[in-house]
Amino acid sequence: IAVKICLTELEKNAVDRVLFCLDSATKMLLTRPKMTVTVHPDLATPLSHHIQPLIKEEEIKVITDDTLMIYDCRFQWQEGGAEIVLQHVLDQIDTYITQLAE
Repeated sequence: IAVKICLTELEKNAVDRVLFCLDSATKMLLTRPKMTVTVHPDLATPLSHHIQPLIKEEEIKVITDDTLMIYDCRFQWQEGGAEIVLQHVLDQIDTYITQLAE
């Protein structure tokens, strides 16, 4: 039940989650490289509205991938990238819980 509640909240705040992840990813970089942000198709338009100045300056390009869940995202830049996939986090939590229970 708790996971369903969390997923519902994540869906409601999906754009904010992507913006937070984008901010976190760019803080780790020494420069501001041109970046591609890949999101679920339902997020492309609202996200684009939030980062319109960066899109106009061609610093960020938003593309879609319908295989991503609405709360997942990927960032690519010339030297690397980052992927935030909630299922990977949930799997890791399950692994930790299992290890603690042993």
